Amino acid sequence: MTGKYSRFGLVNESDEFLEWHRVWLERLGKRKSGVTVLFGPPGCGKTSFLRALMARLIAKYVFYFLPVGEFDALSSPGLVSFWAGETGRYKGKQKIAILEDAEDLLMPRDQGTRTKVSDLLNIADGFLGDHLRLHVVATTNAPVPRLDPAIARPGRLIGVREFR
Repeated sequence: MTGKYSRFGLVNESDEFLEWHRVWLERLGKRKSGVTVLFGPPGCGKTSFLRALMARLIAKYVFYFLPVGEFDALSSPGLVSFWAGETGRYKGKQKIAILEDAEDLLMPRDQGTRTKVSDLLNIADGFLGDHLRLHVVATTNAPVPRLDPAIARPGRLIGVREFR
């Protein structure tokens, strides 16, 4: 354990966590788009990790925080030119959209969430993701087994991490 004043500012950050982070960054750098899910109970450090991540990686990545209710901004045909412009504006930097409390996008599909979950999957590894060249980091309080099976399918996620 690295202790209270650890590399990411998380209490009891472990060597195992640091190894996960190293591998995750490698995957992030190799794929143009994708989804990462951070899960755990409220107050366990997901947001603290994201703040530290943004501060450490600001030179290589451009971060966008989207309230989960505005998720449509990622897949709206009216905003395609915005995302294309951002790609041109930040040449050489990858884009990461952060969605906190994203249960509506990650839980099994129903009548109200079918389109949102499908759009997230398309951003992860579909045509939309190829075009947007965008990574999505979504946080949730729900454990992975409760997520939509298509989200948690092996190979789909760039990373998944439980915070305790």
